[in-house]
Amino acid sequence: MKKDITIEELLSDESFVSWANGTDETAAGKWDTWIEIHPEHQSLVEEARLMARGIPFHDKEVAGEDVFRNWNRLAATINTQKDNRLRRRRWLQMAAAAAVFLLAGLGLTHYILQPESLEFHTAYGETKTVELPDGSRLALNANSSVRFLADWDGGAGRQVRLKGEGFFEVTPQPANEVFVVHTEGLKITVLGTVFNVNAKRKRPIVSLAEGVVKLQAEASGAELLLEPGQTAWLDEQGRAFQSDTRQTAYWCSWAGQKWAFGEGTPLKEVLERIRETYGLDYEVADPALLQRMASGDISIESREVLLDALSILLDLDLEIKNGVLFVSSSENG
Repeated sequence: MKKDITIEELLSDESFVSWANGTDETAAGKWDTWIEIHPEHQSLVEEARLMARGIPFHDKEVAGEDVFRNWNRLAATINTQKDNRLRRRRWLQMAAAAAVFLLAGLGLTHYILQPESLEFHTAYGETKTVELPDGSRLALNANSSVRFLADWDGGAGRQVRLKGEGFFEVTPQPANEVFVVHTEGLKITVLGTVFNVNAKRKRPIVSLAEGVVKLQAEASGAELLLEPGQTAWLDEQGRAFQSDTRQTAYWCSWAGQKWAFGEGTPLKEVLERIRETYGLDYEVADPALLQRMASGDISIESREVLLDALSILLDLDLEIKNGVLFVSSSENG
């Protein structure tokens, strides 16, 4: 989709008219994404949307009498007073001219490039690898989604919107072609790099394995240049960054089908990861168990493999009932 656009082009685009009238979910995804990427056209799009709502779209062919009838109805609501007939007549003339232009434009629907967007989802316990338009790769973790424009050559740039968690391997491009990841409350700008984004929690967590990443808080505009080996997240207010170098391997390791706990990760954090990945709530028989520390690496090839290994590692009894993971100390613990 080209960056500069006019109201006339919007009104002659079948996809836009469908979006404006709320009749096409696919069109909604396309245009919602385009507006996010081009906020400078918000007022123009809104004006065109209001105009389009007065003109029903009928499967690429609109009867001329229907268009004029709707424009007449719009004009009639502006002023029904007898002493304003002259103004009304002028409005109808303008509306008629616009309708004629619209009818001509509908015949050129395919001339205007439409902003096709792609969206990928994963269920609990599922991961998926997505190849992006520039050759970059995204490993999408469980219970996550990503959305982006199918064509990155139309001036919109390399931009994706992530919900959940993803591990990115970004293909290097010229310096003026940055790669941007949008999450709730956070904008991540990168060049060629390898990094993980967890946006499942209240505060997005970004871990950098290679390259350069610039983080920007949407609420405050605060920025942070992340170095390889660093993990950063926003504070409770979403305005300032905090970071350390101890968690990066842990946050990135899932892409290699394992969880790397390092020298020690509290059971409470492990249970949160299980909830995010497999959709299991949990109940702990004794709150003191939450302080037990998992260390080393555990395979996450499957939920069963993970729970068996965790049970042995931390001397726990783990049982799933009705979607809840019950945690208690084993007889030997």
